[in-house]
Amino acid sequence: MFGRRRQLTLIAEGSEIGGGVSASGMVEIGGTVNGDVECGSLFVSQAGCVNGKVDADSVIVAGTVDGPVFCSRLHLKSGARVVGDIQYDTLIVDQGGRFSGRSLQKEEPKKKRMPRKAKARAKAPRGKMAKAPARRRTKAPMRQPDKSKKEPEIKPQEAPDTKPVSTAKLDPAGSTSLASGNAVAGGTTGSVR
Repeated sequence: MFGRRRQLTLIAEGSEIGGGVSASGMVEIGGTVNGDVECGSLFVSQAGCVNGKVDADSVIVAGTVDGPVFCSRLHLKSGARVVGDIQYDTLIVDQGGRFSGRSLQKEEPKKKRMPRKAKARAKAPRGKMAKAPARRRTKAPMRQPDKSKKEPEIKPQEAPDTKPVSTAKLDPAGSTSLASGNAVAGGTTGSVR
């Protein structure tokens, strides 16, 4: 009446199963499972223990798993202990959650590359209203300067007013002498006498 009902397999606290567990829905383990667990999603409670391989879409561990874990999403709660290799898409470890083993994040499947010609054909429009292929652009010829126009002449400017300046010189003997001369005001050029 209210849609699809979720299937739940419960292994209660104090129970012990010697063998594997396989279910299409959710499995909650409060007891001990000595064997592999394969299901849609798995919750191992604080008292729960799995001694075997776990293969599920989503795994939440608050208890103990002793064996490899293969899943899309793995969440280790505080107090969780996993001993074995884990392979996952997403990993969440709460403070106090522990795991001992190798960790491997699954890779996204690589897209197959199409050859360039196949890409062009795939993108090409089809039907009556198909457009013609675009033309290649060619380089435009470089513009030549117009020689009929004359460039403006640049005239040298006259030096602005000069002021007498005193400068200190160090001669090769190491003594300092003062020299005076003319220098351009505010500039660095001038003559020294």
